Amino acid sequence: TLESWMGRGIYTFLDRYTLSVTGRYDGSSVLAPGHKFAFFPAASLGWQIGDESFMRSVPVISDLKLRVSYGRVGNSAIGAYQTLGLLARTWYANTNNYLVGFQPGAIPNPDLRWETTDKYNIGLDFGLLNQRVSGSIDAYRENTHDLLLPRALPYTSGYSQITQNVGATKNLGLEF
Repeated sequence: TLESWMGRGIYTFLDRYTLSVTGRYDGSSVLAPGHKFAFFPAASLGWQIGDESFMRSVPVISDLKLRVSYGRVGNSAIGAYQTLGLLARTWYANTNNYLVGFQPGAIPNPDLRWETTDKYNIGLDFGLLNQRVSGSIDAYRENTHDLLLPRALPYTSGYSQITQNVGATKNLGLEF
């Protein structure tokens, strides 16, 4: 199960400057005890440049807005019970009979926690010639850490893998 609580506040000043702040508190039952809940904040600023008095002298620009934002999101997309040590069924031979038994099937990982992504964005929305031409330009950067991935183990350990928080990625991009 997933449990989430969220709050959001928006403040606009002079119909041109906007601040938005959001906070989420998420809990996931698939993660290890002590790591089930995490806080994910977000904030953004917007400036409606096209409504400023100095823009009235530029009639070709009908709309212009600058945006800056930051946000953190979490991922807990793993199977249920992957933080626990599980048992697997096995068969044993006893003379002419096969018997059912159990053996350790998975290594417990009490440190498994949220995979998190921090995203930074700056964008410009524009409209030209009375909104006949419009669009936006965005630049972003995403940093993901504590990736939830299976890590290979040597077969001599008796196990082939364990799910752990390993690695990090970085994505940069432009959107038009």
